Amino acid sequence: MAMQLASKRLISLCFVTLLSASLMAVAPNHPVIGTIMQSAGATLSGIALPGQGTLVTDAVLSTAQGGSAWVRFSADLQAGLSEQTSVSFDSAGGQIWAHLSSGTIAAKSVGNETLAVETSRLKVGPAQGKAVYVVALLADSTTIVSARRGNVAVTETSSGKKHLIPEGHYARISNAPAAAPAQGGAAAAAASPGLLNSTPVLFAIGVGSGLGIGFGVAEGPLGLSPASPSAP
Repeated sequence: MAMQLASKRLISLCFVTLLSASLMAVAPNHPVIGTIMQSAGATLSGIALPGQGTLVTDAVLSTAQGGSAWVRFSADLQAGLSEQTSVSFDSAGGQIWAHLSSGTIAAKSVGNETLAVETSRLKVGPAQGKAVYVVALLADSTTIVSARRGNVAVTETSSGKKHLIPEGHYARISNAPAAAPAQGGAAAAAASPGLLNSTPVLFAIGVGSGLGIGFGVAEGPLGLSPASPSAP
């Protein structure tokens, strides 16, 4: 029995080693940026993950329906991926960037390092250096940003305008005509000073945790509940 267990562990170790070697061979000039601590139903650059793996810059980490992944850059810098999420990571300007193309990502920056999330239209990150937040891209191209701990800054890529989401608030961001009223009304707008409507992007803010996503301890994975991101 002990020999069988040791054999299984050796096979698993060999598989992880071969996976890392394959990824490095595909992208030899891409440095290691983090470690995939846990995953289920996930692929890295199209290769199925055995649960753990080495993350290199620009490699696309994707999760299938019902899947998830937890990435650790350091004790203070971590990311959690929900199901049906696709993201790549790189390091630029002294911080880690998560390039989100679909799905939901939870980001944790509680030390001196910073993890920012970028979509095709927005850049999201801690407003004062430390924050725990969630970014979700919905099927209708609406983006939801939830500030779970600390204030979060959202910058429009096209205009450079920056908006603030205070701790405990979330924002729904969608394309809308300039004349369209903000969702949530005047009461919601008053609740989040510094988060303004702009054209052609409409920011509508609300109060609450948003997204139904919880976070584990510093050394544990960022947990993402199955709650729908469309109903904060």
